[in-house]
Parts: sequence; C-alpha cells; structure tokens
Amino acid sequence: MEPVNVTDACLNPQYLLPSIPQTSGEGSSSTTDKNELDAAGWASEKTFAEFYDKPITRGLYPHSLTHMDMDNHRLTYSPDTLRSIRSHMTDFELRPRVINRLKELNIVCRRRGARAGIQERLKHTKASNFSFPYGFSSNINSLQGKFIHLEQTVGNMPNLCFIALQETKLQTVGNKWEGENVQHQVADEALQLQNFHMFRQDRGFTANGGGLMTYISKEWSINTPKVCFTLSTPDIELLAVRARPRFLPSDISNMTIVNVYTRPSANFTVSNAALKNALTSILMENPRSYIIIVGDLNRDRLPFLETMGYNNLVNFVTFPRSNTILDAVYVKGWSYFTAKKMHPIATSDHFSVLIMPRYTERYREARKIPRPKERDTRKSNVDNLRVMLDSTDWRVFTDTCDTLDELTQVVSSYINFTTDICIPYRTMSHSEVMKRLPADDKIKQLEKEKKEAIDDGDTTLRNRLQRQINKHVFKRRNEYFQKVTTDKQSLWDLLKSIRKPDEQQRNLVTDEFGQKLSQHFGRFNDASSKDISLILPDLSTAEPPVILKKDVKRQFGLVKIGIASGFDQIPWWVYKYCSEELAGIFTNLYNVSLNENSIPSLWKHAKTSPVPKISIPTSVNDFRPIDMSSIGFNCMQKLLFPYLTQAIVSHGDKNQFAYKKGVSCTDAILKLVHCVVLV
Repeated sequence: MEPVNVTDACLNPQYLLPSIPQTSGEGSSSTTDKNELDAAGWASEKTFAEFYDKPITRGLYPHSLTHMDMDNHRLTYSPDTLRSIRSHMTDFELRPRVINRLKELNIVCRRRGARAGIQERLKHTKASNFSFPYGFSSNINSLQGKFIHLEQTVGNMPNLCFIALQETKLQTVGNKWEGENVQHQVADEALQLQNFHMFRQDRGFTANGGGLMTYISKEWSINTPKVCFTLSTPDIELLAVRARPRFLPSDISNMTIVNVYTRPSANFTVSNAALKNALTSILMENPRSYIIIVGDLNRDRLPFLETMGYNNLVNFVTFPRSNTILDAVYVKGWSYFTAKKMHPIATSDHFSVLIMPRYTERYREARKIPRPKERDTRKSNVDNLRVMLDSTDWRVFTDTCDTLDELTQVVSSYINFTTDICIPYRTMSHSEVMKRLPADDKIKQLEKEKKEAIDDGDTTLRNRLQRQINKHVFKRRNEYFQKVTTDKQSLWDLLKSIRKPDEQQRNLVTDEFGQKLSQHFGRFNDASSKDISLILPDLSTAEPPVILKKDVKRQFGLVKIGIASGFDQIPWWVYKYCSEELAGIFTNLYNVSLNENSIPSLWKHAKTSPVPKISIPTSVNDFRPIDMSSIGFNCMQKLLFPYLTQAIVSHGDKNQFAYKKGVSCTDAILKLVHCVVLV
C-alpha cells in the first residue's frame, strides 16, 4: 500500500484514517484484514514521523470499520505530539497551498497589525518592575497529576508575581491520621516551581480534600516572603503571605496575598467572622500593607468586605457547571487591577482567574519630561571627524567658489554636514546631568599627562594618574553636592538645569510682542549698515596684516567650553577638538577677508536672545539683547585685536584710562593727585 502524502493529509484529514478495502458485491460486507489495517495505519504515521522527525502515538483500531462509525475511530494523538507537529509547521516546510488551508482552519494563525492593550504590555514587563503584582488564581481541584499542566501554564506567563491555588488535596509525606486513609502524600520538593518561593498549607482537620498553596516570584519580591497568618477550620482555610516588591507607592509598605477557600457546606457566618478577624490582625501588625484577597469563596460576593472598602474584580462565570460565580478577587481601588477569565488547569471544574495590574505611577501619569540631548563627543567619534576633515581637499572649495561669501557659506555647510555624520545625538539621563561637575583645570592637566603616558606606553604612570583623577573627581563631587545641599540658590539652579520649567513659570511672549522685539533689536540690520568695509589704520606698512596658521590653531584651542554657537551652527567642540584640521581653511578665509577689506555676510549675522532685566517684563526696553555671533568670527577678532590695540595706543589720548588694558580708575586718581600736588 502506498504511503499517504503529507500535503494531502493536511488538506484532507480523512487521509489520517486507515483505508477501508472495498467490499465485493452490492450489499455484501466483508471483514477487514487486521494486518492490512495495521499496515495502513502505520503507513500514515510513518509519513508524518519522517516529515516532522517526531514520534507519533499510534491509536488502536478495531478489526472492522464501516463508514458510519469511521468518525468515532480516528487516529488519536497525544497533546505533546500535536504541539510538536504544530511547532514544526512553518512556511519553509509546507507548500503555500497547505499553509493557506491551515490558516483557514485556524491551525496556523497569521498576525495582522500591531498588538496593544494591557495584556500585551504586561508580556513585555519584567516581574521585578511590577509594583502591584501580576497574579494567577485557580481552584485546581487536586494538584495530583496536574502539576505538569501548571508548569506549562506558568511557562507561558514567566513574569507572574504570585500564584494562588485552592483545593490542592495533598498531605505532607509522613503525616498519619487515625481512622483515615491519606489520598495523596507529596513532598515539598516535588512541588517546587523554578524562580518561585512556595508556601503550602494542607488541610488540618481531615486527611483528604482542601489545602492551599501560594507561590511568590523571587524576581518580584526583593526579600524572602513570610507567612503572616494561617487558618484551617471546617468553615474556612486561609493562608496569608507578605512580600516586599522593589517598587511600591509611597503610602504602601508591602503586599499581602490572602489565599482563601471555604467549603460549600461551611457555616458562612462563622467563616466571615474568621476572615474579618484575620484581616484585622494583619492590618494591626502592619497598617500600611496592601491586601489582595483571592480564592474560592463558593459565593458570588461578600458584603462585609465591600463595607471595608474592598471591590470584587470577578464579574464573569467561574463555575460553568452551574453557571455561577464562586471565585473572587477582592482589592481596594478599582483602578489598580483588572481580572480576566482563563482556561481551567487540566480537568479542573473551575475557570482560572488572571489578575492584571493596570496601576500607573504618578510620575508616568503626568506629562513626561523629555530627556536632554547632546552630541556624543566621545573620543572615537571625534577621531572619525578629525580623520574626515583631515582627508578633505579644501582646494575644491577655494577653486570653485567665486566670492568670499560663497566660500564661507560652503565651508560652514560642509563642516556641519561632516559633524552630523560623525557626531550623532544621544539622550542623557537626569542622573548623568546631576553627576556632571564644573570644569576643573586640575582634571584637564591630569588628563593631559595621562594621554602623554598612554602615548609613551608607560602603564604604571597611566594607572597612577587615573587613580589621582578618580580621587579628585570623588572629592569635587562631594564638595559640589555638599554645597548644593547647604546653599538654596545652588540647589535651585541644579533643579532648573535637570527639569523642564512649567508653563506657568515661563515668560509667555505673544506673536505681536515678539514682532516688536524683533523690530527693536533688528533696527540696525538694514542693508546700508551691514555693508561696512574693513579698513585698518595705516601702521606704516603697505600690506595688511597676515594671519598665520599656527596662530589660528592656537586660538581655536583656546575656545571656551560650552560657548554658544553662532548663526553658522558650528559648535565649540568642532573648533577646539579639530583645531589642527580647520586651521588651514580658516587661515585662508581670514586672509582673503583682510585683503578684500570685507567681512562675509554669514559672519555679520548673529542670534539675538532677549534676556529680561526684571522679573515681569512689560516693554521692549525691559529686555537686554545677548548676541551670539559665529565662533570663527570671534576668533578672527581676537587675532586682530593686537593690531587694533597698537593703532589705538599710537593715535589715542594719553589721559584716557577707561577701556585700556593695564590701567584703571586708580591710575586716573593718582594722575589727578600728582598734577594737583605738582601744580
């Protein structure tokens, strides 16, 4: 007999049945040969086994089958076999026609769109990050023989914080009961779940039935959970376990999971009183404990818990046999949790209950403060920028640009382009901002010596300097935070630097007032005032001063850390860290500007920031304009300052003491006294 094709078997499930030989003659019946049936059954199983490389359990078949009872004698596969078959059904192993058919039968599902919601969010949250627990409760109706199913359920939800089970119907090995036969005796070691603390309470008044078990996740609880209350009577069984998560609201000190089971034949008046006394005892011992009551109460509601402020999250049927609500989850606050119905554990007659937290911390409810961003100026990125600028042929720009304005614009754009490529942005945490210290000359000197030691290959000196740097940073950091904690102004400045100011604290400027500010500070920006020629005084030389490359490199190295960029958007660290690579092209720009007696239009523009002079400004005169021009143009001014100073000294008034280096008002007073005394 030919083996069954796998594709046909998937498309037509009746191929999974052993073939029935045709009867001879109309209306006559014949008995199928046992060997032929076995051969047909093994042929189909062998095909699947070879295709999926997995063993398949073979069912037992009668010696004779008819078409009427064919559906009652299909091949039977175990759950593990079906899961292994499904796990091996991928798009790479089956034909597209088979995959489409499996999708139509909902055997292989095709996901569409993005997944969202509280349950999807919980899947990607670690157990250690939960403040309110993510739990699971079930009346398992005898844990004997269902522990493997429990492990599989927990394996699908690895971030569960607690598991509460009722009616485990187990007893500890060694317990003896007079006149009773213990049904199931299981040791604690056989009931351990990985990464969970186990707390077990067997029924104490009889050898069979009842029993509670609570598992607490080791990742969720930072300390070892403790049993704070137990109770085992014919009316109620209770097991309360206290745990301390890593994160909790400020008004809660710990979590208490109260696992409860009441028998259907119990005296509910007595059980209610016992439960109330247990809760009172727990709260008296720890008033700030948050209590979660889960279990099988065999009632739909407990009015006395509702009067204490507890709410039942279970609003669905948990006992399908009578279509009633017998399980409950009582918590304080509707907004903290939600409950969902889940499948029973194995053959249990109760649906399981999944307790999902939906509590959102207050700082997350508020508007999120964006973290500050800055350029990632690590040494590796700066080295890449230096290599790119060093390998640039600047003659391409100087030969193709006709005017000085065009050359300045193209060079600035190119520098910004290389900066964006080599120095990306990175997001800083607020703790990183707080740990930053003001600039320190000693650290700079030690870093310079450390770099020289690394270049020389002196490991001993390098390690010694690194220890000195660490000690100095630790000392400066302690001094800085000591100042912050004692000085209110320093503390306020630190808080303003790490947080975004509120809308109410901002000086809101309307569009109309902003236009007035722009006109007021930009009244000198007309074309006639911008086109000013750069004419230096005659210093008895026929040629204008020549700026050298070494002077430009030195001046770029002296750029202050943190100085704001100008209109060309080139930051300070580009000039400071790439001074050698940029010195050549900027030396050319400076000399061309001096030879043509003109300043590039890009350097004539500046960013103006209006700073209020008073706390509540009302007019344009209440603002002070702070202009931020290009750093490259500022460096050019400093290079030309000695030439201008020399001209001023030679042509200036000898009795001028203001705005001159090395003299002050004291010199003016002494000059006046000297003249008066002598005269």
